[in-house]
Amino acid sequence: MTILEQKPQFGVNYDVGFDGFTSRTKDFIAAGINWFANWDAIPGVPPVSHTFKIVGDDLTIEAFGDGVRYGKLSDYLNDQTCALLVRRPKGWTPELGARMVEEAKQHLGEKYNYFLIVMLAISNSYLGRWIDKKTNGKFSIWIADWADNAKSEICSSLVARINGAMPEYEGKSVLANPPFKVMPVMLCGDPVIYEPGAIELIP
Repeated sequence: MTILEQKPQFGVNYDVGFDGFTSRTKDFIAAGINWFANWDAIPGVPPVSHTFKIVGDDLTIEAFGDGVRYGKLSDYLNDQTCALLVRRPKGWTPELGARMVEEAKQHLGEKYNYFLIVMLAISNSYLGRWIDKKTNGKFSIWIADWADNAKSEICSSLVARINGAMPEYEGKSVLANPPFKVMPVMLCGDPVIYEPGAIELIP
């Protein structure tokens, strides 16, 4: 994946409806997410551990530990331990971006799905992968489906639901998976729902 470093310019290299991704190396939670998502690693794609929907100049909607709420891009830009990437949805228009924002707002106030995180960690452990192989993939689907709740999210399930609600992307590429099966790196590396390459926003 080609990644260009650029200063943030709203309306130029990022806009409403774009997706943001963060990569951290010194964060305990991020390290844990990277560990259980390692099976989904994509060559050439940074090990991102968090994703969110951009809804304004310095405004995001994302799944935090205390639930789905507004956040700020500047919090990531001002964090020296964090790399911030943005990707432009393929065929993006201001109208599409506005629809994504409205869809994202429908999820505000939902809880963070800690139970799903635990179930994903189990199914992506070496034991879980062995059981999954023995059950022809049914174990991981069953355990994550059991933990999935449309009214509670993790970061990537939220973004997958928002993007998948758009007719332009519904059921395409990575979005053919149930939202709870979509990891941040799978979204970030998708060649179908985004324009080629990514921008790393730097202060």
